[in-house]
Amino acid sequence: MKKAVFLLTIIMLVSLGALTGCSLFGGNDTNTNTQASNEEAPKKEVETEEKEKDTKDKKVEELKNNEESKKESN
Repeated sequence: MKKAVFLLTIIMLVSLGALTGCSLFGGNDTNTNTQASNEEAPKKEVETEEKEKDTKDKKVEELKNNEESKKESN
């Protein structure tokens, strides 16, 4: 009887661990970390593209202002 109760408690603990997502080897942690980094990569690309567009716009405006000032000085 004691062996049966002991085995049932072990089975119950293992099944509860499986249902709650507990892992002995930390497999879930590594999967979530890679997903987070994959989601952050496109955000960084969008931010860099926006910065590049802003710098190009500023350069174009500066060139226009320089041309206008040259025309006015002439």
